[in-house]
Amino acid sequence: MTALDAILDGFESALELERELGNRIVPCDRKLLAPLAEASSAPPPAKPRATNREPRTTNSEPRIANHESRDLLFIHHCPFTERGQELMDNIIKAMKLGEGQYQVVFGGGPLPPAKVCVVLGSNALVQIRSGGACPPGSWTKTPSGADALVTYSPEFILRFSDGSNEQKECKRKMWASLKSALSRAGLPLP
Repeated sequence: MTALDAILDGFESALELERELGNRIVPCDRKLLAPLAEASSAPPPAKPRATNREPRTTNSEPRIANHESRDLLFIHHCPFTERGQELMDNIIKAMKLGEGQYQVVFGGGPLPPAKVCVVLGSNALVQIRSGGACPPGSWTKTPSGADALVTYSPEFILRFSDGSNEQKECKRKMWASLKSALSRAGLPLP
């Protein structure tokens, strides 16, 4: 084994740990890790489900037209797949959040005002904070100084087999952290 092989094995192990934790810990240019489209035999990811429900937005749209502050702002790096959207809908329903109390935003750019931000996964974390990792369940601050809870992405949870111990454990940890976000925002616990 050459030194390069050892380095690449270590890098591969670190990336696998990232996938397990649902958090970025390896500082690198992620564009270099994306497979070339023509070389990939994997099927393309499912298209996000279109919904008419507000207040979901993408970075290319105005985030909050009237600049009202939401209780909770969920930040994800890209639109959810259909299964990811279903899980996110179930999370919001379980948190007993009504329209106007939350907003889900995708992509980078300035964040709308909110009492508490919920950062869904390490890909979303790098959009609000450069460098350093925050494990799921920990608190940090957005650039504007708002409290931000880091937790798992619904897409990460769906990587595990349905009903597996790993999936159950991620869901349990995510739910515990989401309850702390509700408390910090001054909302009742379900």
